[in-house]
Amino acid sequence: MDSLQRRIVFRADGDGKIGLGHIMRCIALSEMVRTQYTCIFVVAQPSDILKEIISPFGEVIILNALDKEGQFRELDKILNPLDIVVTDGYHFDYDYQQFLKYKSAKLIMIDDLAEEFFCADLVINHGSSAISGQYRKDRNTKVLAGFDYLILRKEFLDAAKRIKKINKVNSVFICMGGADPSNITKKVVSACLKEEFVKRIVVVVGGVYAHREELVEFVDLNKENVEVSIQRNVSASMMVELIWGSDICIVPSSSIALEVCCVKSGILTGITFDNQNAIHNQLITDQCGLSLGNFNTVSVADITAKLKLLKSTLINQKMLDRQAKVVDGQSGNRILNEINSIVGC
Repeated sequence: MDSLQRRIVFRADGDGKIGLGHIMRCIALSEMVRTQYTCIFVVAQPSDILKEIISPFGEVIILNALDKEGQFRELDKILNPLDIVVTDGYHFDYDYQQFLKYKSAKLIMIDDLAEEFFCADLVINHGSSAISGQYRKDRNTKVLAGFDYLILRKEFLDAAKRIKKINKVNSVFICMGGADPSNITKKVVSACLKEEFVKRIVVVVGGVYAHREELVEFVDLNKENVEVSIQRNVSASMMVELIWGSDICIVPSSSIALEVCCVKSGILTGITFDNQNAIHNQLITDQCGLSLGNFNTVSVADITAKLKLLKSTLINQKMLDRQAKVVDGQSGNRILNEINSIVGC
């Protein structure tokens, strides 16, 4: 069957507890393959907000079951033998993988932990090339690892080709992910408001962020002479422009930090969940950012101390130059070629 007639079925979930990272990576991958494949998203009990986020990129099929066996029964009616299945999540154990392989033509898994045994045809980990040797896998499973295989939206990959120069440092961009259940955003904003050189702060929160009213009230009471903008559910193109217009970005070591690397900015980064360790270590090793350690435990004083270091245009520009060297914006082409290779196109 011609690839134009084949489906890629994305299996991932997202909500206010686990965040939207798995879904957003699948959306980014769908953009890389949509010219050659029909994209379907299979999601367990998605909220209306989540359905709205996904639907522009493909049909959304809802799984009603939350247990594995129940999902198998539903997937049995959804999948066909010519489908290519892509998973992103931590509940796709070996049994789940075997079921999906039996029901489809090829199985691709997006992973950042290297903890399960993998029988997929292809595993993609865009966090760190060093982790590729840690995978326990079938002999025929191929692993694509590192920044050469970034799974990011087209707008960010296109931005990687732009050159950026830093002439001043007075603005900060903050985004702690789509959910931020611990409201780390408020702590980071508090640190930025304490630094006199910071004149403008842009905060981006997601649709499932539950602390917006508290954040707005805090900012109104403390911002004094600082311009603070809080934006919600911004598009990829708007994210690019907000990052491009900011001198420093404070972000977790998730896909958001990789998006910043594409657009280029001084980066303060850390982990909010253990699955971000690989990206964090690679960013610091490649000198693309400064580490704040664990965002859950870092103090406001520690954040302000690192902010002071990034007052230097020289330090910032060195970071931008390193980012330009490690991210070339061509990962979409590489990944599509690898998918076509395993499919036989």
